Amino acid sequence: PKVYERLDAVVDEILADPEAWIPSIEYEDIANGRVSDDDMRKLRRAGVVKIRRVIPKDVTEGMNRDIMEDFKALFGVDPDNPDTYRKNIYGDQNPKAFTLGGVQEMYYSKTQFEARQHPHMHKVKAWLNDVWTNLDKENEEVTCLPELDVIYVDRWRHRLPGFDVQTGMKEHLDNGGMCRWADPAWREVYEPLMDGKLDEYDAWHVGKRVRTSAQFFRSFQGWLALTPQGPGDGTLEVVPLLKESIAYLLLRPFAGDVPVHQFCGVTDTGGSETLEITCKWHAALLRGKVSVGKVEAGDTVWWHPDVVHGVEEYHTGEGASNVLYVAAAPMCPQNARYVAKQRDALRKGDAPPDFPNIGVER
Repeated sequence: PKVYERLDAVVDEILADPEAWIPSIEYEDIANGRVSDDDMRKLRRAGVVKIRRVIPKDVTEGMNRDIMEDFKALFGVDPDNPDTYRKNIYGDQNPKAFTLGGVQEMYYSKTQFEARQHPHMHKVKAWLNDVWTNLDKENEEVTCLPELDVIYVDRWRHRLPGFDVQTGMKEHLDNGGMCRWADPAWREVYEPLMDGKLDEYDAWHVGKRVRTSAQFFRSFQGWLALTPQGPGDGTLEVVPLLKESIAYLLLRPFAGDVPVHQFCGVTDTGGSETLEITCKWHAALLRGKVSVGKVEAGDTVWWHPDVVHGVEEYHTGEGASNVLYVAAAPMCPQNARYVAKQRDALRKGDAPPDFPNIGVER
């Protein structure tokens, strides 16, 4: 009951002024060490941040043109003719999409490498890594190196306006479904919450997060906007809340209205590596879902790996809504092992280890 009451109270605060709840920080303020204490407080509470003008607008627009040319060549599509998408990407015969949310199975385009390796992006990711505490509470050993960010190869999202085949992505958490309850390392991460000690839980302590059954530790998930977009443009929605949100999700299966052995969002949704957030079990949390707001080409959006997020069901705006997925990821043994496998996949033209391997770029 305490968690539910606190969740309801904070969701009311979010809905009273969603725009003010998610901090918006200029890249130049990060580069020059001028981020305000108020913005840091908001970031730590919400777990979501918009960082503006990370890559200059004209450079980003050129990136968008380049990746669209690669995309059209690889998939044989014409953005002015959605039927080519129906046939060549979303058709019943040999489909080239793993989801219907507009996520495209491309990893190794020139644009993606340029964005991942841009010096401003490295600066931002190292800053984001440093939001976390990286000393083990038991022995004060360093668990990761925030200044040494490693590249996590991911896909990109491209959505056409009014194209009803692309239906967004339901709200979820990545990097683990059932393992959040079963894995001893995850249990240690969340131990204060499971013991009912909500105020003792530190969502920003790395701890055993780098020793879980997950293949890779992302300090932040994120994307770079290649095009302007905002509410209604088929873009990101989040529940901008950390402590009360994850406590609610972990304790929900033990509530009186949940059948025994039912782990909400896992055992009823196929038990995948994601924790799905559903109206059936998580309505109180989904009440706090909001758009991340308006962004321009060159802006970035980042969210803590425990932040509930999804993609709007429909794109009702004008023009394509395009983003490149990026991640902040400090060097640690877990990530070093992953990037070695990622390197081998690149050499063979295969998708990275975390992703479906449909061989489009071989």
